[in-house]
Amino acid sequence: MQYDAISYINVRIPMRDGVELAADLYLPPDGAATPRGTVLGFSPYLVTSTRCDNSLIWVRRGFAGLRVDCRGRGKSGGSFVPWATDIDDAWDLLEWISRQPWSNGRVAMVGGSYPAVTQICALASGHPALVATAPSAITADPYSHYYTGGAQELSFKMSWHIGIAGTPKTPFTGNTRPDFAAARRHLPLVEMAGAAGFDCPSWEEIASNDWYNAYWRKKGDLRDLDRSRAGIFYQGSWYDLLGEKVFETFARFMEGVDPTDTTSNRRFTCLRVGPWGHGVNTPEGEYNFGRHSLVTEDAEIDFLTALLNGGTPQTASAPAPIQIFVMGRNVWRYEQEWPLARTRYTPLYLTGGGKANTAAGDGRLSWEAPTGDEPADRFTYDPANPVPTCGGRIVGSGGQRDQSEIEARPDVLVYTGAPLEADLEVTGPVRMRLYAASSATDTDFTVKLVDLQPDGRPLNVCDGILRTRFRDGTDKPGRLMTPGETVALDIDVDVTSYCFLKGHAIRVEISSSNFPHYARNPNTGTGIATETRLQTADQTVFHSASHPSHLILPVIPQDSGTKTSV
Repeated sequence: MQYDAISYINVRIPMRDGVELAADLYLPPDGAATPRGTVLGFSPYLVTSTRCDNSLIWVRRGFAGLRVDCRGRGKSGGSFVPWATDIDDAWDLLEWISRQPWSNGRVAMVGGSYPAVTQICALASGHPALVATAPSAITADPYSHYYTGGAQELSFKMSWHIGIAGTPKTPFTGNTRPDFAAARRHLPLVEMAGAAGFDCPSWEEIASNDWYNAYWRKKGDLRDLDRSRAGIFYQGSWYDLLGEKVFETFARFMEGVDPTDTTSNRRFTCLRVGPWGHGVNTPEGEYNFGRHSLVTEDAEIDFLTALLNGGTPQTASAPAPIQIFVMGRNVWRYEQEWPLARTRYTPLYLTGGGKANTAAGDGRLSWEAPTGDEPADRFTYDPANPVPTCGGRIVGSGGQRDQSEIEARPDVLVYTGAPLEADLEVTGPVRMRLYAASSATDTDFTVKLVDLQPDGRPLNVCDGILRTRFRDGTDKPGRLMTPGETVALDIDVDVTSYCFLKGHAIRVEISSSNFPHYARNPNTGTGIATETRLQTADQTVFHSASHPSHLILPVIPQDSGTKTSV
């Protein structure tokens, strides 16, 4: 159905430093005769070149639709460096909108992935014109966009960053494409952009700053969002490449919120998390969670429309501000807080006879702590032959996938529990306390939580990694190990909401690589960004009375919470 709209193409919007951003503006047929709210999409994805029709969704509702290319992208001037200028540019955009005759000074923002980054930057700017946002598939922390447990994420984020922020050394023509797969194996890490055929100084900076230092803080501390009074309809995904930080980001949104302050839209902030990949309703993996897992845009549209009109969104009358999809049970449920107050943090211990290598080994899981000495498990980690990524929080080949081939490798330790006699729901942050030693001064340990199906298929639930030099935290420069020294490692195994059904078994995989999701640790103990050598590491995992390695599961009592449909 056609809808009349007044279009202004390639509008030039000046920033404080003289750079002009390109925009397309869409107004209802009465144009500037009636000041109105504005829905802003601020993106590096060439929105003014593709003539996105999304603005018409809002024009039909009587709002102005404005699509703006980030600096250095599309027809906008300047150079694009992710996060570098987005806070200032967002403020200038909101200020410009507020001065236009067609604007009533109320602005909402939309978009997922990097268009959600720009929303968070706008929130951080604190501009009073911003009344509502709907970010999805994003973290509020630039450092955690690129690093997990101190290990650099490569699967998508390397190619995304270099492809969008870099400049081809020579034009790619015909069927030629950047060979990012080969570039991910190139050493050193700082030269990966060049190996893919790009000049990208910002990638070299990112690769060289593997802990949360001044480099990341000066990008704009998005951890402080207190100046904003906008309402936030935030959406995340269990298998999103940024899913690990979804609840941490939501917590930052909620800091300082006073539910009794009727002058601030922050009190309407809410969260929805589904079983998707990188984006709402984007399926990933081999398991189909059903049509019930899909949602409509109605709640988001109502939220933004109500706040643009100065009203109260329907989400304010929802049972609770957090809505999650419980995988396995495949139901939606409302929750009041995160982590859930009723959580029973339950240890699940590694055990066995010292031969846990592969799924055919003797690795077991027990609810009882070991009482004596048990033989440790050992494997050799060779960064020249890393464990390949199979599913998880990656784009295109993520989600739940059969782990059988992974579990056939001798450098993967596999621990399996007994078939469950009743459903077991795990909702919240999953952690691993691992007692381990290595022949290297620095190495990685990975943990993967797996659902072993009754038919024998092992499907991944969530996973994590820790670079051992950052065992004291990624906000510190790092501390090397002594070869052969037993260390206690606290590994973040991500967050999930997953019900292991009766007859299924819980399984844990432990190794030292997950490539190319994460960059390989060369095991040399030197600067990883500039290292060109690889060496093997002999790894030891302990499970005894004195070193009881165990998973910590956030177990939820059955039949609790408020179920709902979307």
